[in-house]
Amino acid sequence: MIVLLTDFSNRDPYIGQIENAIARIAPDEKVINLFSALPAFDIQASAYLLPAYRQEFSKNTIFLVIVDPGVGGSRLPVIVNADSQLWIGPNNGLFSVICKRSSRVDACSICWKPKTLSSTFHGRDLFAPVAAMLATGLTVDSEKIAVDDLVKDNWPDDLHEVVYIDHYGNLMTGVRASSVKADVVIELGGKLIYPPDINSDQPAGSHTFSDVPQGQLFWYQNANGLVEIAANQGNAKNLLEARIGQSITFKT
Repeated sequence: MIVLLTDFSNRDPYIGQIENAIARIAPDEKVINLFSALPAFDIQASAYLLPAYRQEFSKNTIFLVIVDPGVGGSRLPVIVNADSQLWIGPNNGLFSVICKRSSRVDACSICWKPKTLSSTFHGRDLFAPVAAMLATGLTVDSEKIAVDDLVKDNWPDDLHEVVYIDHYGNLMTGVRASSVKADVVIELGGKLIYPPDINSDQPAGSHTFSDVPQGQLFWYQNANGLVEIAANQGNAKNLLEARIGQSITFKT
């Protein structure tokens, strides 16, 4: 299985071109376009989303991940084996959090080159064919590198920022809900967001939209384990005038 996570969006032809590049080599392989709207050019925000979405996929899943503002530059194309899941993409810090939260990591740089390699679309020309070759058991010319050679920024265990906003206006953060108490209050942009007014001994995972009146803001543990801010049948982004990269603070 090949899982796509990119900042390409579905409005443009890029995802289709990626899928075509895979299909030419591996027409029988399953391809899932999981994320086509990772925060554009935002390596850090995307890095904190990857671990939250890996857990529902089995070992040997191939993740093709492209947030690549340095495309055509000096950054290495890499394959990272993190707990028996393969991650293919640019060595620009994108896999920092995945590596930090994995028990075993190996890495190699991709030496294979296609006959034609554009300077601006390595996703189609390089990364997609490599993913397809690995999915079908073909050997990819590569060179083992030390895990320390992977770009690893000195980022915190959890990122106290908004890292993604879905089309409902829900604000996903880079904080694992398991790391915070269920009764904390979140401050964002000078406004306070409370958990639903339910029994304080219940974990954050039991919070849901129907626990609050229509239109009311609240925070909860989303289905992928991250702290998320939402409004019941409302748009938290608009209500809070929020943006990706905006800081959040936890108050007791």
